[in-house]
Amino acid sequence: MTKCYHKLSLSNDGALMRYLDDDVVNLRRADGSQGQYYWGDRCNVLSTEGSRMRVEILGARGKIDEGFIRAETRLRDTGLLRLSMVDVQQGDGLILETPEGKVIFIDGGDNQLFARHANARFPNTSDTDPLVVDLILITHGDADHFEGLVELRKSEADSRPSKRIFIAPRRVYHNGIVKRPSEDGNQKRRKDTELLGQTVAVDERVFIVGLVDDQAAVPREERNRPFNKWVDTLAAWEGRVQTVTGNGIERRRIDHLSAGAFDFLHDESIAVDILGPIVETVGGQPALRFLRSPPDDANLMLGTVAASGQGAYSASHTINGHSINFRLRFGNVRFMFTGDMNQEASQRLREGLAVGRPAIGNPQGTSSWLCRFRHGISQGNRRRRFADFIG
Repeated sequence: MTKCYHKLSLSNDGALMRYLDDDVVNLRRADGSQGQYYWGDRCNVLSTEGSRMRVEILGARGKIDEGFIRAETRLRDTGLLRLSMVDVQQGDGLILETPEGKVIFIDGGDNQLFARHANARFPNTSDTDPLVVDLILITHGDADHFEGLVELRKSEADSRPSKRIFIAPRRVYHNGIVKRPSEDGNQKRRKDTELLGQTVAVDERVFIVGLVDDQAAVPREERNRPFNKWVDTLAAWEGRVQTVTGNGIERRRIDHLSAGAFDFLHDESIAVDILGPIVETVGGQPALRFLRSPPDDANLMLGTVAASGQGAYSASHTINGHSINFRLRFGNVRFMFTGDMNQEASQRLREGLAVGRPAIGNPQGTSSWLCRFRHGISQGNRRRRFADFIG
């Protein structure tokens, strides 16, 4: 949980919204049952009756509970920026909630755990009254980072209300790479450089130029199974999003040059700096370098001496290395989200940009990544501009 300082807000009935300022607050309902709420939960104080206050608890979608809390419970006037790292076992799944209730999903694992967490966190949704998710950001196209988002739609068919959630995502951002099946139409195993779309070779380097905004633009037979399920899921949500928001889902590829992608957060003084993937121009098209397997070199772990040699082109290292990575700034708080950045990708970023803040996520080869990244910062790269590096 992250502290923040934000302007006061009004609830839908015009009452001044407050926020719980104790770690844990017990609420007793009129029927004698109890609930438990936490630091930063939004509430309206309805009345004070002796040693207790009657409050309504507000969630992202409005009132979720009502009852009595102790009169001495501390309240605050400023909201919190909430970042939750959901235990999805494999991969990543994060939920970001802004003080004014905007919701962002960052990845979603590859199983039901992310959906189950969302079910409990945002209850009482329906097809006609879904949770509006302001952004689903998929850092990269490995199934353990986005296949769990498909479970959100699957949960809609669960007969148990507590196990289902209906969402309407306004935006879906990704890095533009769509994985192909491991075999082509002739059941011949594809080379690594054939697994991520159209490529071109320039000056002994291979670049991916088949980047897309809408993953559905890639023919179905050219998408692997997790991508087909994801494209189908977005198509199923499209009508609901149109009905609820008045617009379709914005599907967008983003990179370090993307502008305006996070303008919807500006009214809350939340700034996002997109640092990667680092895109280049090849033949007039945006392109991402095909990355290689790291060499078997202990210097990668030491982080003080450049590794020697290079491995073969690797689809796995390429899609990980081109994770969307960004820095989020709010007040005096900074987070850096890295996805699954690996050694080769982080080397480029390390040389061009020094952040000096804790990383959020689990970069591939974590000890190597952090050691080299921090060492680069300590060696004086702070003064170099990112544009100097990529230009």
